Amino acid sequence: MPVKDQIETFSVETLWRRLLVLLPAAAALFASWTAARWCLGSTLASNPPEVESVLAAARVRPNDPQVQEALTQLAGILHAAERWAPDDPQVHYTLGVFARKSFEPEELREALQRYERAVSLSPHDHRLWMELGRARGQAGDEEGGERALRHAVSLAPHYSMPRWYLGNLLLRAGREGEAFAELRRAAEIDPALHTQIFTTAWSYFGGDVRAVGAHVGDSREARARLVGHLLTQKRLDEALVLWGTLKAEERREQAASGASLTKALLEAGRYRQALEVFGEVQPAAAQDVAVGKLINGGFERDVAANSANPFDWIIRPVPQAQMNVDARNAREGRRSLRVEFNAPGEFTLGQFSQLVLVEPRARYRLSYAVRTEDVKSAATLVVQVTDAAGAVFAGGPVAPPGTSDWQQVLVEFVAPAAEAVTLRVVRVGCADGVCPIFGKVWYDDFNLQRVGGGAAVAPSPKRP
Repeated sequence: MPVKDQIETFSVETLWRRLLVLLPAAAALFASWTAARWCLGSTLASNPPEVESVLAAARVRPNDPQVQEALTQLAGILHAAERWAPDDPQVHYTLGVFARKSFEPEELREALQRYERAVSLSPHDHRLWMELGRARGQAGDEEGGERALRHAVSLAPHYSMPRWYLGNLLLRAGREGEAFAELRRAAEIDPALHTQIFTTAWSYFGGDVRAVGAHVGDSREARARLVGHLLTQKRLDEALVLWGTLKAEERREQAASGASLTKALLEAGRYRQALEVFGEVQPAAAQDVAVGKLINGGFERDVAANSANPFDWIIRPVPQAQMNVDARNAREGRRSLRVEFNAPGEFTLGQFSQLVLVEPRARYRLSYAVRTEDVKSAATLVVQVTDAAGAVFAGGPVAPPGTSDWQQVLVEFVAPAAEAVTLRVVRVGCADGVCPIFGKVWYDDFNLQRVGGGAAVAPSPKRP
């Protein structure tokens, strides 16, 4: 064979061998570059919350140059992401979010196209179907929106938001029964949605308590939660009506809602209704509460620092004035209440009071006993009777300084035109502004008696 032919044969064979070696490497490089572009494109488009924050700023400040610059930069990033990853569903989803800058019809149409494309690329992602359903509904395609949202629910039956959006779409279509069924299921999955359901129902039914109660759920738990929601809306009368629809045993089971309703009634000055609700929730604790009667006036029972009974003693000591039941010193019975001072400077006594139901404008006589030991101060303690606003209209003498045996004190007063007064023990003010106090003061045998007068009290409204 001629030498030239041998050289050509050798060169061709060598070239093919090199190509066979280089082709896999080139394919790997191309695949890596394609994957890298896809990954980068998907990464650029993978933060819809950031897109939403820029869009929200654009809606609030549409003419702000900085906001417009951010929109332009964001648009460039997202379209670059589309070029690099044209078949990534996340890219099309984020572009759909970006398209809805101001909810104009043309922007909504573009968003719909993007969501449709995202769903076609990832048909098993419930989030994409959920956004598609919302967009269809907003575009007026309620039937298409419902289909998409029901498909989202079928893909994620244990997630709350697909059901939540489906319920809202059905409600806009006037299908309230189906709508609230979905909203209730959403709240069963995510209890934080209960408040939003109550707000939605309240607005939809124009504040009709019975209609709201019937649609947010007829269970005792649902109605008790609605009571709490009505209280936050300052709808005290409606909350009381709804509370009245619960059976007696259901009220006892819903202690938290009953406590909130009791507190709201007390703050509104509706003391007898507050006692009625409290008695339904805590019948044992309420059995000693009555009009014109002090509870545990001789401190024969323990006094809880954080009693759940709003009609019992409320005693909250401070380090400089400890308040404790004393089983070794009593005027009558076995015990009394001792206040022990060790306050070299200015201090606040703490709380030592009891809310007492009374007949409006009736005359009462308050009696109690006081004893002191080594009390050193220019300002000691005094028993006062106040109205709901804290205004003092009756009081006893100042506890004597030094050491004194038990002394009985009588105080007569006419109750204000209200259903309750507050009996409290406070420290009188110092003439010099600040004065120390040391020693011990005991109180015992608080008693209240009606001695005349009084006005008729309107009965509490009857419950259904």
